[in-house]
Amino acid sequence: MAFVVRCEDVEPLSGHQATRSWLSHDWLKHQVLHDVHAMRRALLDTQHDHSLPDALVALPLWIEEVRKFAGELIPAFSPRQLVSYGPLSGLPNEIQALVASALDDAYLALNVTQPIAQRIAESVAALESVGTTLRAGWGRQTGNDLLAVQTDEFERVARDIHDALASLPEGVVVP
Repeated sequence: MAFVVRCEDVEPLSGHQATRSWLSHDWLKHQVLHDVHAMRRALLDTQHDHSLPDALVALPLWIEEVRKFAGELIPAFSPRQLVSYGPLSGLPNEIQALVASALDDAYLALNVTQPIAQRIAESVAALESVGTTLRAGWGRQTGNDLLAVQTDEFERVARDIHDALASLPEGVVVP
């Protein structure tokens, strides 16, 4: 059994929550998913200019950001932070270390964030793969049917990342 402590004052977590919001809202919702619709329209329009959509232009930079986020995800939600930044921060260093270690061990045993981090990592790899294929094929005069299928897969994987981000706890997970 675990509960979540919302911690706006815990700087590492508040920064991670801001990044999650930025990735989910600004990148996935407003750029990638918005551009998918424009990409589909372009594939149907024989007169489109064949320029690479913004979501595909910026994809390598965003992929790097999501990978960094996923790599920091598990420790970001650890209750260990409550010892360093919360009311327990006044304890002697030796006691802080013991409490932080015990909290972290119990948190990791709950296995709450690990599957989400894994899901994000796998989805990002899939998004990168299909995005690379789309980038290579975009703008050619042939293969629009294949590009349409890849665009659908691009959207599906982007939605999976969006859903995984939404499934993260809203604060520090305390066992």
